[in-house]
Amino acid sequence: MLNGKLLAAANSHEYTAQITGNYQVLVTDSGSCFNLSKITTLVLNKGDGFEMYPNPAADYTELVWSSSSSKSKKIEVFDSTGKLVKSAEVNPKELNYLLSTKTFNQGIYMVRMTIEEELFVKKLMIK
Repeated sequence: MLNGKLLAAANSHEYTAQITGNYQVLVTDSGSCFNLSKITTLVLNKGDGFEMYPNPAADYTELVWSSSSSKSKKIEVFDSTGKLVKSAEVNPKELNYLLSTKTFNQGIYMVRMTIEEELFVKKLMIK
């Protein structure tokens, strides 16, 4: 769901968000029972997000953001199945984070940075 409305294109086990908004997951079983996730605000292409390079990566990628603040920062990396493969808390005063990708299999990953209540998501390709 996006901003309280069902997304016709989001009818499988994975969905790539295209726009900023408030997202929820609605899961319905064969018996018509359902469960609705909590609301997550996703911010895409916001100027104060982060950059990653190199991308595609082999051994590492560096995440860089422009503003240091006292806000808590968390980095999470998910594989193509949605499994969390790496999680790290970042010192609020830091402006970068070196992410080792040596143990990651080749493929596409989603890197999510949380700064207090805001989420920033980017694709990372491992070659």
